[in-house]
Amino acid sequence: MNNYKAKKFIKLGTAIRYLNDVKYKMGASGTPEPLWNDHVIDNIRIVLDLTKELKLSGTLDAGAFGKLSKMHSMLKEASKSSPDLTMPQAEELHELARRIRESLLAEGNNRVVYYLDETEVAAVTSPGWPKELTLGLVGKMPLSIVAWLLSLTFAAFGLGVIASEAGWYGWVKEAISPQAQNGAERSGDASSDGG
Repeated sequence: MNNYKAKKFIKLGTAIRYLNDVKYKMGASGTPEPLWNDHVIDNIRIVLDLTKELKLSGTLDAGAFGKLSKMHSMLKEASKSSPDLTMPQAEELHELARRIRESLLAEGNNRVVYYLDETEVAAVTSPGWPKELTLGLVGKMPLSIVAWLLSLTFAAFGLGVIASEAGWYGWVKEAISPQAQNGAERSGDASSDGG
């Protein structure tokens, strides 16, 4: 790893540590933390930007990263009316930073970590069909795979129609029908009685 990249990882770790510790700092000092000027919003931006720049794909896909991105937008908007972070916001930042840190550590060991909050767990474990079905998976597939799956489906349907019209299908169907099996049992019983 070159020095330039190492410095980026150190900067990323420092920003995550700041976001993780801001609630303790506020609790110890009893004063709110400023949102701007190398404080909360700037450190969130550093985490978001460096994670993308370093192409840390496992962390980019983590739910906590998406939530941190949303929180960044929300705090930028909130900073227009209040220049300081609140304690509930600091607690949420602490949790997100902790989850992102663990995701980065796992990714550094070639592992992927998924965390689910209570609403996500409820959605995953709820019985029955989902309320909405989407074609998102098909939309993300390459067109060649979608075309291949559709042609495979049509081919299977076509072969089924052709087979159902063939003479041998009727013969096989009659041979395995319950009436044919009952007839075979009766003929077997008659031959054993006669012997």
